[in-house]
Amino acid sequence: MRPELFRIADVSAPAYFVLLLTGFLFATAAAAVFIISLYRKLEPHQKALKWALPLVLGGALGNLVDRVRYQHVIDFIDPYHYWPTFNVADIWIVAGVALMAIDMFTPRPKAVTVTDTSKAATTSAALEPDALDAPGPKARG
Repeated sequence: MRPELFRIADVSAPAYFVLLLTGFLFATAAAAVFIISLYRKLEPHQKALKWALPLVLGGALGNLVDRVRYQHVIDFIDPYHYWPTFNVADIWIVAGVALMAIDMFTPRPKAVTVTDTSKAATTSAALEPDALDAPGPKARG
């Protein structure tokens, strides 16, 4: 018989609901505000973060919904002895964090610097042909 890689299990992670719910609500609200503010500041080349931030936010909100609705998070994917039990919201959080790491290690395009045009204008004026015809020592001829 072939061993199974994982099983579906009902593993409840109860907490001190009344005390911790306020903390979870505050932490999730703070994380949501932070993630939304980051998302609004993304640059067009940050494609990985455009996917990562909603995944993390969705996973956090999914776990919060479980915590509010059932007073605990329901973890049901159990890969037996080689990994802790988890749920779909945890998958989204991990996928989002992996995309954040990809964005962090992706090289950024180099910034374009603007040169001072007033210096360039005075330099080019000094090299005009009229400036070269100015009186000076005469060449021997």
